[in-house]
Amino acid sequence: MREAVQSQAPGILYQNNSAGNIVTGGGPYGWVEPERYFDTSTYGSKHFGFHTEIGMPVVSTAASTRAMVGEDGPESPIGGAWCHHDWSERGNQAPHTYRAAIETRLGTARDLDDFTRKAQFVNYENFRAMFEAWNAHLWDNASGVMLWMSHPAWHSTVWQTYDYDFDVNGAYFGCRSACEPLHIQADPVQWQVIAVNHMRRALKNARVSAETYDLSGHRIASTRHARADVDPAASAEAYTSPFTDDMPELHLLRLTLRDDRGRVRSRNTYWRSRTPGALRTLNQLQQAGLSASLTQVSRHGEWHEATATVRNRGPWWPRWSGCPCSTRTAPGSCRRSTTTIICGCCPARPARSPCPGRPPPSPPAARSWRWRATTLPPSRCGAEQYRGDTEPATPLRRRGLSCVGQDPTCISCGRLSS
Repeated sequence: MREAVQSQAPGILYQNNSAGNIVTGGGPYGWVEPERYFDTSTYGSKHFGFHTEIGMPVVSTAASTRAMVGEDGPESPIGGAWCHHDWSERGNQAPHTYRAAIETRLGTARDLDDFTRKAQFVNYENFRAMFEAWNAHLWDNASGVMLWMSHPAWHSTVWQTYDYDFDVNGAYFGCRSACEPLHIQADPVQWQVIAVNHMRRALKNARVSAETYDLSGHRIASTRHARADVDPAASAEAYTSPFTDDMPELHLLRLTLRDDRGRVRSRNTYWRSRTPGALRTLNQLQQAGLSASLTQVSRHGEWHEATATVRNRGPWWPRWSGCPCSTRTAPGSCRRSTTTIICGCCPARPARSPCPGRPPPSPPAARSWRWRATTLPPSRCGAEQYRGDTEPATPLRRRGLSCVGQDPTCISCGRLSS
């Protein structure tokens, strides 16, 4: 065939498969340390190039996993039903390494709910790293990367960003974070901070900042700032935010990218630890006392608008709760957010705790943000679908709706399940 193409159509590229010649493929299909995605040897090549297949095991939410096992099936331990749905230790997915990564980082799970909750942490961390590795070398020696795969044809425990029930998981949110049009990130090896611009217009005079916090929300180092100009479809290095010896074994690195008008265009938070086991400290953090209510739903032609109020009723600031999404509100206060009805949440964002020796700060005024949605035809499961004006179409599951807002210019966004 190659000879026929060359003789009959000189100059035409003949690409006989999706993982050879001018592109690469072949995984990895199992779990690897997030920093390995930034090393070209992981892909058996000297360059990132265009890589057509990459993925890893992905355990979805507890509700979806129960649907996979069936009403009469045992929830745990992992057994026959899981293996029937691709949890095969003899395949490329190597789920035993994925399970080990979850347990090394966050401990052995008590039950199915605990295991699926902890799995979302690993899902988010790794899928964000997959795309950020290509962002870091964008159009230098990297041109693109494709997942194997976005979703499965039936209930599965591997290779998915949303599952057979159309439920999204940590992998989806990791992808969404890394692939936002304007993005701020750091590589997990040298902690080089990089601004990424996937837009058609140059980003001029942007401001990059890096803050470090302990798990109580106290800033542990001075905030670093830098100005950056990023060409269209390019990335630009700002500075290095090193993990120094005097920093806690586990802390948060929070990066922020603002445009020339001071608007926040991207936020990204990393859990930095000296050893994977140090992340188990996250299990000891107090749960935030949050409540949410859907206060108003309106329709304007083809657009739907929902207003949600999220209240923090606890004595402390919200802390990590096993899912990389959170609404930041002061203790005893509330925040209103007008959102498109779509599935999703946003990366966790650290907030500074009030000093124990001082009274808590006054509750901030309620703030609102607006997103619009267009009604789409009913999905396979019968739930309506909505499409935001800046978000891809995302189907909603029949078992419940999720209301979320995320906008690159807002300081916070929230999630409400009803």
